[in-house]
Amino acid sequence: MKNIFKKIKRILLFLTPRIRVTKAKTWPMRLSLIFFYVLLALVVINVVVKSLYFYDNTYQYRILSHSYIEAILPEQPIDQPLNTKITRIKEPNLDTLKPGDHVVIHDHDNVLLSLSESFPLIVTVVDIMGENNAIEVSYDATISAMIDHHDIIGSYQKEANFGGIYYYTAMFPMGYYSLMFSHIILLSGYYYILIYDKPSRFLPDKNDHKPKTT
Repeated sequence: MKNIFKKIKRILLFLTPRIRVTKAKTWPMRLSLIFFYVLLALVVINVVVKSLYFYDNTYQYRILSHSYIEAILPEQPIDQPLNTKITRIKEPNLDTLKPGDHVVIHDHDNVLLSLSESFPLIVTVVDIMGENNAIEVSYDATISAMIDHHDIIGSYQKEANFGGIYYYTAMFPMGYYSLMFSHIILLSGYYYILIYDKPSRFLPDKNDHKPKTT
């Protein structure tokens, strides 16, 4: 994790222009620099948040209390192809969990659904056995299974929006580094096209300081 932030710091130092905004000759030029710094700040914030999701991609909730996962949606006819969606989940809390709530689990033994491969499944809590923390869950209200509360990946909240899909992509190494590369392209492209191509246009014109002759 420390190495990632060190790399980010080096990239930002490389990209940051060494030209003061107040030295720009016109307001459009100043706005170009101001917008660059705003864009840079937004990228830094986004990289930090994205790194938190990437660091906690095993759903241990070590930093954030929520996460994103692709799972089979509930209440679908099991005799038809099942749809999956990227959903927002939160850290499960056995004290507040109650019958009727939806949770995400792995049905490894295909007890609830017969699938060709194990896939996260959004199921409904049927009953909670307080003595041994066993939980009865069901997908179609017909077949139920007993699971331990440690088998719950997270409590289902809602389907993810665009931002959730974006951060879900960042939870995987390929997605994380691809998005990091896109940030570098965005900042460097803006910098070299609007700022670096002719730095002198941001500096005061020497002729402006020469005394006028009559």
